[in-house]
Amino acid sequence: IKLWAKKWVADLDMYRKVPTDLLEGTKQGRFLSWAALMLIATLFTKETQSFLARRLVTDLALDKRVSTDVDDKTKIPKAFTKDKKNKIRVNFNITMLDLKCEYATIDVFSTLGKEQNVTQNVNRWTVDADGIAQEFVHRNMLQHDIELKDEKVTTTIEEMHENGEDAISLDPQSFEFALHEYQFLFMDFYAGWCSHCRDLAPTWETLANVMVDAGIHAVENSEEHGSKIHEYSDEDFDKAVSLAMPVVIAKVDCVDHHDFCRDQGIMGYPTLRLFIDGKRYSGGDYYGNRNVMAMTEFLAFAEEKYKTDNGGEAGMMEKAREFMKIRMNVTEEERQWAEAMERTRHATHEKWNPKDHPGCRLSGELHIDRVPGNFYIRAQSKSHDLAPHMTNVSHIVHHLSFGEARLMKYISERHGSFAFPGKMLDSIMPMEEYVYKTQN
Repeated sequence: IKLWAKKWVADLDMYRKVPTDLLEGTKQGRFLSWAALMLIATLFTKETQSFLARRLVTDLALDKRVSTDVDDKTKIPKAFTKDKKNKIRVNFNITMLDLKCEYATIDVFSTLGKEQNVTQNVNRWTVDADGIAQEFVHRNMLQHDIELKDEKVTTTIEEMHENGEDAISLDPQSFEFALHEYQFLFMDFYAGWCSHCRDLAPTWETLANVMVDAGIHAVENSEEHGSKIHEYSDEDFDKAVSLAMPVVIAKVDCVDHHDFCRDQGIMGYPTLRLFIDGKRYSGGDYYGNRNVMAMTEFLAFAEEKYKTDNGGEAGMMEKAREFMKIRMNVTEEERQWAEAMERTRHATHEKWNPKDHPGCRLSGELHIDRVPGNFYIRAQSKSHDLAPHMTNVSHIVHHLSFGEARLMKYISERHGSFAFPGKMLDSIMPMEEYVYKTQN
């Protein structure tokens, strides 16, 4: 047994060597060997690079509305809880650099439908030329549904023009003359293609007719002209009437005088603007109801305010009020109500200067359906047709995020920590402080 065990141990060799003279190399074998070696090296390099590489992986999933109440002691959001309201919250703070708040609306479009002029939980601030918020305009502000024309005016503009035009058509040269000639000049900047302008035209002509009637009455009953009327030619009489009118009603076609209206800063049609002593009225453009009674009260208030501030007695518009009441069949109660509304409007915006407030800051939140969709900030108006070449929608996105505001604040405060990697905030709020410029 010992001999057998000794022999077995001596014969055990798991790595026997083949004599060199029995080995023979081939070109095919060498080629396959090098190819296999290069393949192994390439795979090893690629796998190593893939293992060591860092990349951000995202996935899209339908989440559920959660509660992010913060624990008073730990200051950490409590565990998420389900909510039946299937909405997602959009937080935003965007400044329109050259768009008035009156023309800025927010619309939401999704596969479930659309919501236009969304105003709930939206605040609007006017912004001056330096980008500084000046005045809080309104919370949940709606574009008011104003009367776009006087329903009591049933005569068409063509029928009115059969006996001539009372609303004076001006061009840039005659406009400058009118500014120096007349103390009160009420202008309608319009465009022929504008539907709101066409609706307003008969009302505007009627307002001009009321002022002409008041001017005729003033001439016929004045000591200066009354005894000499029979000596006047038609041209002299018309001149005397125009000078005696409380307010001259005029208009400019911005299609024919494109550059002039651009220099006047006309963004929407029709724009109704009052000039006093050659300067724009400090109360701003007229945005009230477009009926004869409301516009007459606006002019009467402007006259009264001007006379009070500069001395003198107001009263030129009183006769216009009387003719307006007769012409439009307005009761005294209706007129007093319109006067009260006009005083209320001016009490709020007495120091308003549109030139100081070209922009609008929109901030707040939207609660929208959790379905594919978009929300838009649009330049539009229910009562104006905007001029595309004068509409500038350049804007700055100060903030845009999704989810509860407190959660966004929590992440921002701990940005860069172990829990929230350095680039996480840029990923969930990638548009912070981006400027988007309108290309004309």
